[in-house]
Amino acid sequence: LSWIRTGLKVRRERPDAVIVRYWIPQMAPALGTVCRIARRKGIKTIALLDNVVPHEKRPMDTLLTRYFLGSIDGFVYMSEQVHSDLQSFRPDKPAVFSPHPMYTNYGEKIEALRAVLRKHLARDFNL
Repeated sequence: LSWIRTGLKVRRERPDAVIVRYWIPQMAPALGTVCRIARRKGIKTIALLDNVVPHEKRPMDTLLTRYFLGSIDGFVYMSEQVHSDLQSFRPDKPAVFSPHPMYTNYGEKIEALRAVLRKHLARDFNL
């Protein structure tokens, strides 16, 4: 019931658009329901797609994916493989490419990492 309450709340708020992120079919019932309720009042729905077809296949994936994709007005895909998968389900909907973001929160790259690792392996493991 929380999906329905969320959809009704979004509808009452009347945003210009709802943006959801999708990567696995198990999310389809919740996100698809919220988006379907929002669309009834003309609210645009947009999905950021990490995957359309999951890497690990499960029963009902196709059915769940169809349900979700049917609730969305437009898509942002992050790889050409995802775009290809999307086209097999919804070639009629607009889709825009935006590559996966580059993460910089891992710190500076260690240039001599290979040499450092070899030194430690040689010392610690007599390699």
